[in-house]
This record gives sequence, structure tokens and C-alpha cells, in this order.
Amino acid sequence: MKKWLVISIVAVAVIAVATTMLINSAPGEAIYPTAVSTTLFSPEGAQIKMGINDAKADENELTLSLTLSGMDLANHPEYMESLVCIPYIDTMQNVGTVFTGHNVSPGSPNVISYTYALKGNTYAKLDIDLDWTVGPCSMTAMESNVTPVPEPLLVNSHFEFSVPVD
Repeated sequence: MKKWLVISIVAVAVIAVATTMLINSAPGEAIYPTAVSTTLFSPEGAQIKMGINDAKADENELTLSLTLSGMDLANHPEYMESLVCIPYIDTMQNVGTVFTGHNVSPGSPNVISYTYALKGNTYAKLDIDLDWTVGPCSMTAMESNVTPVPEPLLVNSHFEFSVPVD
């Protein structure tokens, strides 16, 4: 008898949680399930947090809205050129991607929108692998006859997610 009572209470709790989740999600709200793995290359990298805010795609364009905290982009816009690297993306559907630009909204967290042109996209959704690195993205020495001094990467995050195509 007690066993059935416990099972009934657990079942009611599961139904209540599932119902609450459905009620609290906006109609038509897109959910981008992600698998995320992060590799730290330095102690400073542990302060940097990277995430996905939003993703939208149509037949010709993919826009990724990513979040970055732990870096002051408002007072150091040069970080976008030297430390915050353009994310490398690959689609499981072998759709061609070409980076076309980015827009930075400094804040806490910083929101960075990256736009990519898509070539050969005829799919209803795109399954995306994204690698995003913070660390030196380019040579810091602008002279050609200088021996480069290696600088360690700070952090890399790898995201796997799907985006519906409108």
C-alpha cells in the first residue's frame, strides 16, 4: 500500500513539473538543445563564460547571438580584434558557411551576434558544431621579421545544437 502511495506522489510531482514547464514556455519559443564542452588553457580563462543566447536561420543566412562574460568589451573594444575569435562553424548537412560580420552589444554579459552566409541550404533545420575560442586570434606582432612570442589561449568552448530554418 505504501509503495503505491509513493509511486502516486512521484507521478503527480513529475506531471506537475512537466505541466509547469509547458505553461512557462512561450508559444512558438524555439529551444536549442546544446551539448557544451569547455577547455581551459590558462587560469584567466576560468573567468570567461561563453554561451548561446539565440540562433536563427533561413535559406541564405545564419545569425548566432552568443554571450560572453568575464571580459570588459565596453572599455576594451580591441579585445574583439585580438582575443575574441570568430567562431568556426560546421553543419552536419554540409551546408557551406561564410562569415559575413558581427555586432557587439557590451554589457553583462556581452552579446555578440555573428552572421554567416549559407550556401546550398535546402534543409528544414541545421545541426551545427561550433568552436569559439578566446585567446590570441592573430599575430600580435605586425612586423614580418619578428620572432613571434607564443601567447597561450585562454578558453575554447565547443557547442552542438540544432537551428530550425525559417
